[in-house]
Amino acid sequence: MRIKKIFYIPVLCMGILSSCLDDEILDLKNFPINQPEILVQGSNDDNNIVATYLSDGTLKLDAPLTRTYVFRFKASPEDMTVNFEPICSNIPAEKVILSTSEVLLAAGETDAVVTVSLKDDDFNFAAATLEEETYVLGVKANVNGFNIGGEPMESKIMIEKEAYSVAVSLHGENQNSASFERTFVDGSIEEQDPIAYKFKVMLDKPANKDVAIQIFTEGIAEKYLENVTIIPNKIVIPAGQTSSEEVTWAITNDFLLEDAMPATFLINLKLGIETEDATVKKEGENSISITVKKKMLNMGVVDNLPQEWSMINKEDCSVFDLLNFSGNGSVLFDSVIDASLYCASWYLPASFVIDMKNLHVLKGIKIDCKSYSSDMQGIKNIKVYTSKDKIQWVEQADLMNLPNRNENLLEFYTGMETRYVKLEFFAIYSYSLNVAEMSLYE
Repeated sequence: MRIKKIFYIPVLCMGILSSCLDDEILDLKNFPINQPEILVQGSNDDNNIVATYLSDGTLKLDAPLTRTYVFRFKASPEDMTVNFEPICSNIPAEKVILSTSEVLLAAGETDAVVTVSLKDDDFNFAAATLEEETYVLGVKANVNGFNIGGEPMESKIMIEKEAYSVAVSLHGENQNSASFERTFVDGSIEEQDPIAYKFKVMLDKPANKDVAIQIFTEGIAEKYLENVTIIPNKIVIPAGQTSSEEVTWAITNDFLLEDAMPATFLINLKLGIETEDATVKKEGENSISITVKKKMLNMGVVDNLPQEWSMINKEDCSVFDLLNFSGNGSVLFDSVIDASLYCASWYLPASFVIDMKNLHVLKGIKIDCKSYSSDMQGIKNIKVYTSKDKIQWVEQADLMNLPNRNENLLEFYTGMETRYVKLEFFAIYSYSLNVAEMSLYE
């Protein structure tokens, strides 16, 4: 009997050992550990905050810094002590406020609550750091109690602050643009007021040092830049301010007298920036666009036919591209006043093109209209265009309020070499327009 008992005891021990190896090796020293769930109130689960500079140089956060942390443990049969310490990187410790530094949890209690905030809820101490920077704010919990792990537990948020950067820009009316029309008449510009534009130079945030501004003019020949005036001639935005005084840019009409041709000038005003403040961007964010349209008034009304004018042979002239006229264009050069091209006033504008067959230097045009009543049926408003190739057209005149008479004699102030002449009629003094005869002079 004794021999049998001795035999079974080793077998039983081997069975126990075999059972442990079939499972996993247990760390009986640290199991089970009461590891808390950490809940953060007021964060929407967002642990990243962005800090950006406002126009006054202060910082704005895209979420509140204050957080309430709940360390939620499993109910313990023994008391627990939770000690809290602030976590702060690049934040002065004296600015961090904890609602409590210690929480005693009696047996069965589960929640240790602490609120972390900044003094006066003010993050603007970071505004003085001009470079991009990352800040950390949170809390660390050290816990003593039954089945508690030895490592402290922590929760924190990251605050990403942008670098302080100052942008310079131009601010004027009409979204930084302006348009001017100027009329070239017989070698001079009809409008006498200067081409001028007012604006301010702005910083999106204050600079720490003065910012000097230059205005560069592009789009006109260099020889006319001396006709540009900028008042004040020195533009400075003092340190701590964000705006210059009002600036007036102006140019005289001289650049429009280069030739007797219509043109459109696209002028750009751009910034030049000088400052010792490294936070100021050296390139301006925008420019000012000024459009100057030079149109021609190269024709006027004369009462008598000048003796030096010579009529172009009518047999060489023909008419095409009639718009809103009824009739045959050949009647305009048959020297017969009875027939005419007809257009009712409600069909205006109306037009036609004359082909003189060859190039001529035109000095004048005579338009004869026919009246079918005792009243004059003259032309009130007409535009005249010329072309050498029927592709590129030059507007010579936009004549308004012509004398109400059946015969209009128009003179070119500067003789124009052309083959084609387009007449466009916009307004008349009667209910119908009857163009009976055309004469062209060189």
